[in-house]
Amino acid sequence: MKGTNRFLISLICAVVGVALSACGLEKMTNLSPPKFGAFSSPDKTFTFRKTPENGDNTDPDEQFFRGFELYYKIYTQLQETDKNITDFDLLSKKFHRVSPQNVKPKPLIPVPIDERNGTNFDIVVNFSGLTDSNVEVIYLGLDFNIRRGVSYTETEFLDEYKHFDYSIPSAFTSGDADVTTDVWTDIENSESVVLVLYALSYGKKDFIYDVYSMAVYLGEIDIRF
Repeated sequence: MKGTNRFLISLICAVVGVALSACGLEKMTNLSPPKFGAFSSPDKTFTFRKTPENGDNTDPDEQFFRGFELYYKIYTQLQETDKNITDFDLLSKKFHRVSPQNVKPKPLIPVPIDERNGTNFDIVVNFSGLTDSNVEVIYLGLDFNIRRGVSYTETEFLDEYKHFDYSIPSAFTSGDADVTTDVWTDIENSESVVLVLYALSYGKKDFIYDVYSMAVYLGEIDIRF
């Protein structure tokens, strides 16, 4: 009977774990965070570093490391920005996940297996090509476009995430979850807003749980969508 009870408890925990993961209630672990590099508002770039601690195969927790995730929030010029978030409190602060063009498995920025242990390299998030709808991540000789955490509903872009470019029809609308009323007013009036970016290490534990590091503030840039 005791063995049966233990089995049932394990089964319930597994089911609850899957449900929590599906709901976006991510589980923390002791993954090492990435390292802040630099940001430049004039150049519209953010830089952070993958360190030897990320994916270190001598650390039991780092066996779960798979890459990095980015989260953003848009503020008006008059709003105070959040610069001191260190835990995974980004969602409650209304930050949104930076997304690829289409739905893909996490992480947003995958680190190849042979680049995980003992390596360090820079990762650049480049908003300078915004007017050409070309916001990209650059690392290890690779680059790919990134988008916001809000999906299109129009047939033309169905199943795609929205651009950071206001010039594309329906890319920004007043009802978007990542745009407050004040921010929308500034975007609509072609005024500059402030974009804040955070990075986190990401891993997958037991093929079920999304696990993260502490959040690292990457800076903020003035930008006109």
